[in-house]
Amino acid sequence: MQIKISSKKFDYLKNINSLKVIFRELCEISSTPFNGEPIKGLQIMGMLETRLLNYKNIIISSMNEGILPVGNNNNSFIPYEIKKANNLQTFKEKDAVFAYHFYRLIQRAENVWMLYNTEPDSMNNGEVSRFIKQIEVEGVHKVNNHILVPATPIKYKTETVYKKTSTVQKKLETLFSNGISASMLCLYSLDKIKFFENYILGLKEENVEETIASSTLGSIIHDALELLYNEYVGKELDKTSLKKLKHRVNDSVLLTAEKYVRKRNLRKGKNVIIIETAKKYVESVIDIDLNELDKGNKIKIIAIEKEFTSSLQDNLNEYKIRGKIDRIDEINGKLRVIDYKSGKKLYKRNLEIKEISEIRTENGIYNLQLLFYMIGIYKEMNAKIIKSGIISLKNINDGLLEGVYEGKSGLSVQNIMNFEKELIAMINEMLDKDIIFEK
Repeated sequence: MQIKISSKKFDYLKNINSLKVIFRELCEISSTPFNGEPIKGLQIMGMLETRLLNYKNIIISSMNEGILPVGNNNNSFIPYEIKKANNLQTFKEKDAVFAYHFYRLIQRAENVWMLYNTEPDSMNNGEVSRFIKQIEVEGVHKVNNHILVPATPIKYKTETVYKKTSTVQKKLETLFSNGISASMLCLYSLDKIKFFENYILGLKEENVEETIASSTLGSIIHDALELLYNEYVGKELDKTSLKKLKHRVNDSVLLTAEKYVRKRNLRKGKNVIIIETAKKYVESVIDIDLNELDKGNKIKIIAIEKEFTSSLQDNLNEYKIRGKIDRIDEINGKLRVIDYKSGKKLYKRNLEIKEISEIRTENGIYNLQLLFYMIGIYKEMNAKIIKSGIISLKNINDGLLEGVYEGKSGLSVQNIMNFEKELIAMINEMLDKDIIFEK
């Protein structure tokens, strides 16, 4: 009824989640009145209602310390010592009243059941009431202790397995015909079940946001950097231009953020901090370029957010690959492929692999992604040596973290072609009908 009346006066119930929150809060503050027939049946009442009444059988629930007696749980602005000095009522008087009612109630009863919970609650209170302890110590009454434990059924974890049926095979072939991406291969290497659920079943997370998510933060940073650096594609960077870019960071971040979050939410709550974080990250990328120029290096921007399509081919099959590279540049005439990462904090050790097979491991997926990009563009760029690396925005002090493959930071075309074979083997495994999707 309260919700019905309030919804007519205020227009705040926009969705089912809002209704759930309000309903839960109303339930927590609502009290439930007990109605019983005084002549027969079970009588449910509070401790104060038992005055002058005697019963043969009594069940007292919640016999925990802090409930019966309540103890020092009263919220008061007057300290206990001041109450005591001025003869004001304290929690001790209230405990004494409940102690009297408790012992008077059980005085003429034949059977008394006292229930208490041994599990700690939110305040870590699972202690039995002092009244029960006193009865046990006095030894006047016959006390039987029983511990009740719910019979919880054992649930054995079953491993999720997906077989490659003809329908799944067709779905995979259709998916790959549109182009295989680095994210597909990385997800397959990390979690085959999640790959199946995302790409075959189409189970995607909802994108409705009021507070900026970490993935959205990454998109804002990428878009802001694209907006700032786009005008320098095909040009060499200089200190004056980069310093001017830093003055435009604020406007660029806010402009790109509006694509993902409503403008009115950008200046609310956590979003204020997140937007400032995005600005700091973008400025840090510009600072990395400034540091390189200070060392006397020359940087030429080749492409920003470069989309590519290429193909991998073995004796039997040809596979289309596609992707988008955050940045391609030349430093002192040597080609570099750069990827920005705003999620996990990465270090140099995260981009070093000793053997090619390591690209299928959790630590090797960053190299897998960089190698995928290098394979995608080496024909178009016609470069003899290609370097690649990641700028980890959460470890910006280390600058560009170069990918190291079998001890080499720069790869020749022949080295890159050798890695193609491993990628083709991975794709063939994904299409093999005899290999199931499992953890």
